[in-house]
Amino acid sequence: MLHGPCGDHNPRCACMSEDKDGRKFCSKKFPKAFRETTILGNNSYAEYRRRDNGVHIVKKIYGNDVIVDNRWVVPYNPVLSLKYHAHVNVEICASIKSIKYLYKYVYKGHDCARMTISVKDSNQIEHDEIKTYLNMRYVTPHEAFWRIFEFTLDEKSHAVTRLDVHLPNEQLVYYKPENDNIRQRLSDAELRNTTLTAWFELNARVPEARTLYYYEIPEKYTYKKGAHGMIWDRKGGITGMVNKPCLGRMYAIHPKQGELFYLRMLLLHKKGVQSWEDLLTTEDFDGDSEPKETFQDACRAMGLLDGNVQWEAYFDEAKDYATPFQLRELFVAIITHGENVDVRAIWDRFKEDFAEDFSRNDAVERAERRALVEIEKMLDNAGDSLTNYGFDKPNMAEFENEKPWDPVEEMARGNAMRRDMYPAQERVVSFVLKKIEELKNGTLTNGCIFIDGPGGCGKTYTYRTLCYLMRGMEIKWTYDAQNVRIAV
Repeated sequence: MLHGPCGDHNPRCACMSEDKDGRKFCSKKFPKAFRETTILGNNSYAEYRRRDNGVHIVKKIYGNDVIVDNRWVVPYNPVLSLKYHAHVNVEICASIKSIKYLYKYVYKGHDCARMTISVKDSNQIEHDEIKTYLNMRYVTPHEAFWRIFEFTLDEKSHAVTRLDVHLPNEQLVYYKPENDNIRQRLSDAELRNTTLTAWFELNARVPEARTLYYYEIPEKYTYKKGAHGMIWDRKGGITGMVNKPCLGRMYAIHPKQGELFYLRMLLLHKKGVQSWEDLLTTEDFDGDSEPKETFQDACRAMGLLDGNVQWEAYFDEAKDYATPFQLRELFVAIITHGENVDVRAIWDRFKEDFAEDFSRNDAVERAERRALVEIEKMLDNAGDSLTNYGFDKPNMAEFENEKPWDPVEEMARGNAMRRDMYPAQERVVSFVLKKIEELKNGTLTNGCIFIDGPGGCGKTYTYRTLCYLMRGMEIKWTYDAQNVRIAV
């Protein structure tokens, strides 16, 4: 199973891309380097062993002999290739980024399109909820078969219990406006336990529970209805046998939420708490038996705000689920609202995560400069600057007048790709361009186009060609990679 060859041997290969300076390169990074051992790369792909043993073949590319060796071999699994009688690219995913990627697709929902339909010569909208649902839902035959036979769609090794984190008397209260008496519901809420207040009661009555942190409680206890309200009760009764393991989860809280953020920090570091006053008491750390006035004061007394440890732990957790933009926002929030923040140390440790979105198209150093510019803009809105924390002033003008593409180059690239298209791909491109022309002339009556085809038939190549052509025509468009939708 061989790639290409591409590069100088075949510049028109489908994998070839261009950087901003016009230099062509293989988007799959072939040929790979010879290696004696397999090592984990910086991203989700491993760098596999490729032995320089002299084994090679010779391929004819445009009449020239090209030597192809282990550097051009695509990672594969012999068993899968034999089973499916096909080329199957198999990669080892060794990064948390792959998990974020998979969960994005698993939980984004089924493929659908939302549109508004109006009656001709009228502003009245026809809306049939059932018909809309049936028209919007698209399920492939194999998924329909799987659902009809009620086979398992997914499987989890652990159950997850969401743990409440709320300030005193600020828990969520649910009510039905048309039926419930709001005052009565609020009064009842004062007497009703949440998972947090039930934890206080559990520690008061069960000495063994005091050895566990709040987030560890669901591993040994279950939250259930008792004789006098909701309680934590020991799992498995007397035996303690648990059929399915469970994890507790406290949702992340933004530093801008102040006391709630520091409350969560305390819950991560205190065991055996039996009341709100107990949570605010730090006698074991500073010898003061009186409760502190705020949760932030309690964190400070426990030494949780000393140094950079807690902030680094916060980003260690956040980088596994947050986008680069969200991480930059969090960074700015901690700079402006946090205590004892070593801004330089956090940047040096997590700069790769802060600049991850920019590094897809830019070199590492340029991507980091771009991330600093975005952070400086956010700090400027808050009346602050990176120069106050030992940074040089970012060059704000470096990316201001930068054009994302040159229309002439994009049109030339699109036309070059179009010349290599199959007839079916060319029919799609011609049809779309015809609709765009109708849109410009004001004669468009139906601009919704659905492109369907099996994997490997060239849909992505078609989308890329259309995108290059539309850039060349200076048409504004958006591309949804998850659902493969293009809006002009």
